[in-house]
Amino acid sequence: MEDCLILKEGQRIYGRIILNRYLTYLTLEKIPVERAVGFLKEACNRIHEKHIVIHLYSDKSNHELVKTSLLLSDFVITQEKESYICQPYAYPIKADLRDGRDVEDTLFIEMIQACYEQNQDRSIRKDAIRYGRYKAAVKLFTELIEQEPLTYRQMLFVNGTPAGIVFLNTSSEKYRGIGYLAVHPAFRAQGLGKVLLQAACALAAKEKSVSTIIGDIDVRNAYIRDIVQACAFELSCQELVFEKNS
Repeated sequence: MEDCLILKEGQRIYGRIILNRYLTYLTLEKIPVERAVGFLKEACNRIHEKHIVIHLYSDKSNHELVKTSLLLSDFVITQEKESYICQPYAYPIKADLRDGRDVEDTLFIEMIQACYEQNQDRSIRKDAIRYGRYKAAVKLFTELIEQEPLTYRQMLFVNGTPAGIVFLNTSSEKYRGIGYLAVHPAFRAQGLGKVLLQAACALAAKEKSVSTIIGDIDVRNAYIRDIVQACAFELSCQELVFEKNS
């Protein structure tokens, strides 16, 4: 259940943050950094999590204040990302793509597990080391489908064999996010990543309210960057992932 912590004085609001499993939508006005650090400390105490994650985008208002406050609150930068955006478009897909509801969950988990070796996303690779590949794959799959039925997932088959998967998450009424995209190592270099991303764009295009698709990728993930750029996604801003262990 989400809750909102607000920093205010009189009728003026100086900061706000959503409290859930992660700290999200952190906003700070121009206030002394000591006050911002105190606000973050209160937020961390409220959620009672041993491991806390927060994402900071370069287009965030008062970006440097937020960044400094997080670092002074014992958060560390664990990942650098790029955020790409694109308008939905109805691309004709000629491939054996199947709705996730018609495919066994175990096939998705097996696909995630099979793609760890070549996955260049540092957070995903770190979980594989921490939990082992199978448990990490189950964890990631569980997180990806948390919003179902607002999460759409598809699996691509080639000659009846699972070759790739894509997840499309609901960020808000106007936004959809590429939650995860992977092509099995045996089917790389065949343009299938582009097919999967175009399929996700086509799904989003069916919803009239959706204006933007977002794809956040690790700065080191050249494979996924090439795919999103080939599908007309444009760089929107940079992203820093902060983590803290209590």
